[in-house]
Amino acid sequence: MKHLFHVALMLALFASCQKQAEPAPTPDLFLGHWQAETLEILFYDATGKLTDDHVFQQASQLDVDAGTLTTTQTVNGRIVVETQPYTRRGETLILSKPPVGYTCYCRKLSASTFTFEYNQTPIAGQAYTVQLLAYHR
Repeated sequence: MKHLFHVALMLALFASCQKQAEPAPTPDLFLGHWQAETLEILFYDATGKLTDDHVFQQASQLDVDAGTLTTTQTVNGRIVVETQPYTRRGETLILSKPPVGYTCYCRKLSASTFTFEYNQTPIAGQAYTVQLLAYHR
């Protein structure tokens, strides 16, 4: 009888020691298809003071997979498609072919919106710009 009790106890212990399920990985909200209708350019003087702000109608599409950005824009009546590898560290995007003198950021990322920000690297004593594309799904 003791052996039967020990066997039952062992079975109960093994049954209660289930491996916990691995949590599902958090999906990367940045991946997928995005579109924007406007480009906003902020102008700053050499001291960092905002001096002007212009908004332009500019349709843009962005398709993002795990390592590639593909942008589709109409420029001077022509459709321009550009694909380039990227990596991301938090909000900072490291593009393989960034605009010269700019750093790119993915700001305010949610499941349905984010702002693609191109910051011109300020040179001491010179004015600079920041370009913003507000993307949505």
